[in-house]
Amino acid sequence: MDEVMDIYVNIGDNIRSLIGLILFTFVFYGVFSWFREQVCLIVCPYGRLQGVLLDKKSIVVAYDYIRGEPREHFRKTAERKGGDCIDCGLCVRVCPTGIDIRNGTQLECVNCTACIDACDSVMDSIHKPKTLSVTTLKTVLPMAKSYALPLV
Repeated sequence: MDEVMDIYVNIGDNIRSLIGLILFTFVFYGVFSWFREQVCLIVCPYGRLQGVLLDKKSIVVAYDYIRGEPREHFRKTAERKGGDCIDCGLCVRVCPTGIDIRNGTQLECVNCTACIDACDSVMDSIHKPKTLSVTTLKTVLPMAKSYALPLV
């Protein structure tokens, strides 16, 4: 306790550390409050490294085209002719990088699965089965569009 009081009493000795800490705090707050998506897309290597490290047991967030398409807005009174996706866009709004997972696997995806949680809550509310977005590469391969997924 005496050391803490000594630092407080002799604040002039530690002023450079205090200013550096305050400056560091404000810079990081500014970066992550105004440039959140840009930091994830440009600076953070996590999403890019995941593409290199895929194998058949990897967790991959992907949209089930077979079950979800064609997309159709939900109306309680109308009979549904389309797929299970009601095109609410909640998956895009909750994504920290702002991507639309329904457009295929993308480099910016960090596999946080926030879109899966959002979609599952919507599927519960309209009484449809969950997991319109799947999470393993084994289930992604049969439903993939005409592009190839990278495999190790």
